Amino acid sequence: MSDTPSNFLLMLSIMLVLYLPARIRFVALISFIYAFACLVRINNILFAPLVAWLFWIRFVEKNVDIKDLTKAVIVAMSIFLITFLSQFIINHMQFGSFSIFPYIMHKNEAAIGFKWSMLDIGINFMGGANFAIWAAGLSGMLFIKDRKLRNTLVLWAIPVILFFFGYPCIGWDARRFILSSFGAMFAAFVCVESWNDMSFKQRIISFIIIGTGLLFVTPIGYGDTSYLPFNLQQYSWGATFTNIMSIFAPLATVALAWYVRHQKRAMFFVICFGALYYAGSVYVLAGVMVLVLIWALYDWGLEIFKSKIFFKSVQ
Repeated sequence: MSDTPSNFLLMLSIMLVLYLPARIRFVALISFIYAFACLVRINNILFAPLVAWLFWIRFVEKNVDIKDLTKAVIVAMSIFLITFLSQFIINHMQFGSFSIFPYIMHKNEAAIGFKWSMLDIGINFMGGANFAIWAAGLSGMLFIKDRKLRNTLVLWAIPVILFFFGYPCIGWDARRFILSSFGAMFAAFVCVESWNDMSFKQRIISFIIIGTGLLFVTPIGYGDTSYLPFNLQQYSWGATFTNIMSIFAPLATVALAWYVRHQKRAMFFVICFGALYYAGSVYVLAGVMVLVLIWALYDWGLEIFKSKIFFKSVQ
């Protein structure tokens, strides 16, 4: 399976962008590793906006001019294309075209990549399997104040998820194809600054109430007792217990929002989580994903035009 080496190379690329100095030779090294990650699994190309964003942050921190930035972009793209060239050559040799990939050998439409008609199936299937972590992660993304952190986590998780909503073979596995996104979703929920606004006691109570809802309530399956959390359907009291929790947990979340009302941002964060989670709609979560991605791209574009690099180039 390619999942392990693929995720290793992808995480290695991200780590090196974050920790190596913003110099051309390191840009070349990271571009080579990232290109190799894309050779292992072509869908890693969906993380290109994240890698580009992280490069941008590092070069802005270094306060480089437009010439150095342009040179870095040219080097990055050149090394990537040279490294990936072997795949294009193989495509042409085996299938007669540089743009036809080996996925064409599958009879399941995998070569199409994204299919609009699959959106409804993909959103429901993936949303049903990942509902809890998505609701928690998106709540965090909406309330993270640190824009660099927020944009990083959004670009890390959202593009790959949105793409696989339309993947013709998504029915094979609801998590495997988006495995790399889970770290960002967990981080978004944990790193939101709203936790710092709460007292220690408030955080403990919040973890208990929110955790209870995440563990014992299945908002996308209200009333369905055929499959309950922790296989509780096998016990005579299982259905009754989960039905009680389905009432108790949302009410407790409302009470929690009131409890932290003096910390306004924390209160709205709790309300947002409760609304996204207990509404039980995978379409709402998909819509929020689109919105936070647009927000991140807009924020990045605004930063580019306001940056010293840009103004230096037009003076």
